[in-house]
Amino acid sequence: MTDLLQVDIRDKIAIVTLGRPEAMNALSTQLRADLQETLHRLDQDRGISAIILTSADERAFSAGLDVRELFDDPESMSGIVSRGSSDNLGALFSGMIRQLSAL
Repeated sequence: MTDLLQVDIRDKIAIVTLGRPEAMNALSTQLRADLQETLHRLDQDRGISAIILTSADERAFSAGLDVRELFDDPESMSGIVSRGSSDNLGALFSGMIRQLSAL
């Protein structure tokens, strides 16, 4: 885990703050990995009832994929576009959304 995310837990609610404001929280390989690890850990924690994902940047939540990184290393983005993989954020979010829908 790096300093790209801050996690605060209050009353069974986890607040995950993206902390890369200098790049408008562009989703770099490291930020995606940290976010995936953190969300997975929080999703498995039975003491957490909700997860709020927010931004330390007042200008925007996230600029999306880190385009600079894409140009520097096109292979770094391969995991983000693979569908149906359990190792990507899309699959993790989909699972969490299905759980919310079941409530």
